[in-house]
Amino acid sequence: GRARLVGRVLAQSSGIARLPWHRVLRSNGCLAFPAGSASFDEQTRRLLVEGVLVRAGRIAPKFFIGERDLDAALWGPSTD
Repeated sequence: GRARLVGRVLAQSSGIARLPWHRVLRSNGCLAFPAGSASFDEQTRRLLVEGVLVRAGRIAPKFFIGERDLDAALWGPSTD
């Protein structure tokens, strides 16, 4: 519910902050950038490195099995 605030913080932060921008998704689970763009490819790559499954520009549904919400899935403690 705070997408604009998150966008503003990311835009105003310096590169030194090293915020995990690649974890920002649309409310429907889609990646934040248009398919085929360099940013889309980079976001996909970074999520894959973290073990997050991305299919057709969306976080794979099985990634959320057992999760109550997107925040818990992305920011909660690791289940490994």
